[in-house]
Amino acid sequence: MATITYPDGTSLTSTAIDERQAQSMMQLVTGRMLGVLMTPYSAAALATLPPALSAVEAATLAAPWQTTLTLTAGQSSAPAASTALLYPNQTAVGTGLQAGTRVTAVGPGNLVWLSLPATVSGPQTATFADPDCFSAVRVGWQQEGQPAWNIAADICVVRCEPIDTDYGRMRDSVQSLQGITAVFTDTYTRAWRVYWAFYGPNSTDRARAVRSALVTIQQFADLLATAGWYVNPSISMPQRVPELFQGQWWPRTDLYADFNEQVTETYATGTVEQVQVIVNRATGVYETLTIQGD
Repeated sequence: MATITYPDGTSLTSTAIDERQAQSMMQLVTGRMLGVLMTPYSAAALATLPPALSAVEAATLAAPWQTTLTLTAGQSSAPAASTALLYPNQTAVGTGLQAGTRVTAVGPGNLVWLSLPATVSGPQTATFADPDCFSAVRVGWQQEGQPAWNIAADICVVRCEPIDTDYGRMRDSVQSLQGITAVFTDTYTRAWRVYWAFYGPNSTDRARAVRSALVTIQQFADLLATAGWYVNPSISMPQRVPELFQGQWWPRTDLYADFNEQVTETYATGTVEQVQVIVNRATGVYETLTIQGD
């Protein structure tokens, strides 16, 4: 929530989020819709989210991703209690796992293959993280670029822009008095358009997955609602638009969706507490009146 204080002491407080917060939020949500392990979410990343969502992430969803591996000393494979959200190149930390251990493959069945052999035998809790999660799902127009990806990598780039709509011009204004402060509360809807550019051999299917998740999976609607965002379910089909780069056609599929953000702005300004009135009568008698504000 942003507050602007003016030279006369009045202030304007708004729940509107800025472009950076919008893109960080959609980066997080998009990653989860694609099955990318976006937790634990770092403190630096939390600070870029809308405040309400950041508080929720810090309290609940930012917990490390853990499962139980049944290790055998000297072996690089182990059955897992759950392989959900496990995929190659994740780091694995826990008792019996050597420093620098990564996941090299998942399956068949519930087997997890590790880059280094285990040092102990028995069930152990392992913590997994994806150091490349913010490379797999990127935000557009970054001030500092990231290394480019190869033609076979599945990469998503997301960007957010406010758009002009007739509905966004409608206002619901209420005035109230709090002591000697006049408060004007203005509620309206701001529209955003979110663009996704999916690259890689699975770009079309990943675009389909995001489109479906936006309109059918409630957990993502709840996550966005935390920041006051609500999707317009009328979403166009993804468009396949291969991109020519250095003599090669790179697989690319584009998708966009519109969202409504509920914004409340409060303008607070001081009122007159009392007014002194001096009356000069024709008889020459002066009279002083004090009018007290409610």
